[in-house]
Amino acid sequence: MFLIVYNPKAGHVQSQNLSDLTRKIKERNFQVKSIALTETDFYEQLMDNLTKTRWLISFGGDGTLNTLISYLSPLADEKLPVLIPYPSGTANDFSYQLYGGTPEIEQILTAVEREEYCYLDVGKVNDNYFINVLGAGIFVDVAYKTDSALKQRIGMWAYWFEAIKQIPNFKPITFFIDDGVNCQEIEGYLLLVLNGKGAGGFKSLAPESSLRDGKLDLVVIKESRTLLSLASLFPKILRGDHLDDHRVTYIQKNTFKIKLDNKTDSDVVCVVDGEKGPDFPLEVQVLNQKLPFLHCQY
Repeated sequence: MFLIVYNPKAGHVQSQNLSDLTRKIKERNFQVKSIALTETDFYEQLMDNLTKTRWLISFGGDGTLNTLISYLSPLADEKLPVLIPYPSGTANDFSYQLYGGTPEIEQILTAVEREEYCYLDVGKVNDNYFINVLGAGIFVDVAYKTDSALKQRIGMWAYWFEAIKQIPNFKPITFFIDDGVNCQEIEGYLLLVLNGKGAGGFKSLAPESSLRDGKLDLVVIKESRTLLSLASLFPKILRGDHLDDHRVTYIQKNTFKIKLDNKTDSDVVCVVDGEKGPDFPLEVQVLNQKLPFLHCQY
């Protein structure tokens, strides 16, 4: 059976697209059921249907997928359906990495019939899970601070408007990072721990990353004299040529411990797949090949 979990509040979710998906699944002689993420008894419905579900579609953006990751990751492996991210939210970074683009419904269903899936890594930070990215610093809280109605009207542009509002408060943060071998104190504007290659529309933040290598990629954009002096770094980030730049710290490990200077950075928040995450200090680890996903290209 297919189970579709959809988020009516996601940026680009449209009832017609959901109807088309449901219809085409039925045309292939599969059973299908839908649950709205906003229903008060959503968790109970999800758990009740899990043992009957072979294919679980996340119909929304990265936030919708993160909700499912958080519910499924603590479960025993034998209970897990194959996850199918269907990109229909404001931000769809993970599905882009998984599929290498935006797949058509027919392509997804053909992969289902061929049983094309594999197990991918999941990140864990304290008691939270993430499939794509953990972040702290400038711009990382844009996703959950942006008005939902605005996201539905103008999509990714809503994120850019929220990001521009943060520029006057641009200040460095003192990160203390322990990767199990070295401990570093780094002054930086932005810290990201990535499971895959990209986030926030940047597709090559961690170009050496894989979704099933048992490692996480930590990237810190370090303090610079002025905002203008960082401007030349962004073309490098777009090309994926930034890892050896002196303005960037890059570490690839399976665990990290991250602390802040509580005197100066007590207001810094952690964001997990676009949603508010746990408080600092952080203990981050990778769960190697934890969850099954459709149509893996690795």
